[in-house]
Amino acid sequence: MSGSCLRDAVARSLSATRPQVYRGQARWGAVFESDRHAHCFDHIRLPIRRIATARANAIACSSSPPIDETVMNEPQGRIELSGLQCRPLGPDDAAMIGLHRQTMFLEAGGDPDTLGVMTEHFRPWLKARLDDGRYYGFALCDGDQPVAAIGLMSIDWPPHPSHPTMDQRGYVLNVFVEPAYRRRGLASALMHIAEAEFARRGISFAVLHATEAGRPVYEQTGWVATSEMAKAIIG
Repeated sequence: MSGSCLRDAVARSLSATRPQVYRGQARWGAVFESDRHAHCFDHIRLPIRRIATARANAIACSSSPPIDETVMNEPQGRIELSGLQCRPLGPDDAAMIGLHRQTMFLEAGGDPDTLGVMTEHFRPWLKARLDDGRYYGFALCDGDQPVAAIGLMSIDWPPHPSHPTMDQRGYVLNVFVEPAYRRRGLASALMHIAEAEFARRGISFAVLHATEAGRPVYEQTGWVATSEMAKAIIG
């Protein structure tokens, strides 16, 4: 699917579901209105119908037959968003993603020593997954400088009432906007890009973990809280 087709698919999906999200024309050049720290912790899910709508719009945008599975997993090309360039993540972005992740947890009150250990183990984990495409996503760049990014994964999951015929769900992580670029709607824009990418890959259900600061951004883009629980297992 071409970059212009992806742009049109997301714009049509947004205009059909949340016309108040942006002002001006329904294109990537529009100025998105809401943005805060978009950190991921508390469990939130995206209703199936939102991704289904994006998928239908993406399919309708193409005049060619449905693309095969190998093409579905190829990253999209560069597109322009409010004067910034949106491009797929790649192996060269590992250092940037690691820094974003550590800063995100520090801003949320994390312990610096614990986060240093986390980052040390995160680097090889991330490298392997960027190399083979299991970790994908997008960066927004001002010139050559990434100023915001979002990570995505397609994770194995047994068929579930929320996706009864599918054995995967989408996962959103490491959503980060540089301080100087916050409150410009970039986090919200990245969430819409992520939704369209999941739909392009045939994923109809997605989850994330949100901080209190990030929760309003996700709620404004259609995500809802779930009843997930967690416990640290002490060996």
